[in-house]
Amino acid sequence: MSLDPSGDGTPSSGKPAPTKTKRRPYSELAKENEALKAQLAAGGGGGGGGADPAELEALKKENESLKLRVSELEKAEGALQEELKTAKERVTELDEACQALNEAMEG
Repeated sequence: MSLDPSGDGTPSSGKPAPTKTKRRPYSELAKENEALKAQLAAGGGGGGGGADPAELEALKKENESLKLRVSELEKAEGALQEELKTAKERVTELDEACQALNEAMEG
């Protein structure tokens, strides 16, 4: 008894056989990736048509806003690092003062 009586790839259950996705070799995918990177670097889009100018403008504005926010956060991080350094120095001073006080009380 044949599992494919019709000879067209349909099992005897009448349901179509599940399709298998053809796997592409890594080298082919790597070449395609490099080609897309080159296309993007040359100013070409990766899609099949022109981008909406209004959408591009909105994305540019969002990008500028995000760059500004990153800059603000980097400045805040720098200030926090300075405060942390000062706090660590103060803790060291207080530790030394405590040790001196303990020694004075014992002696």
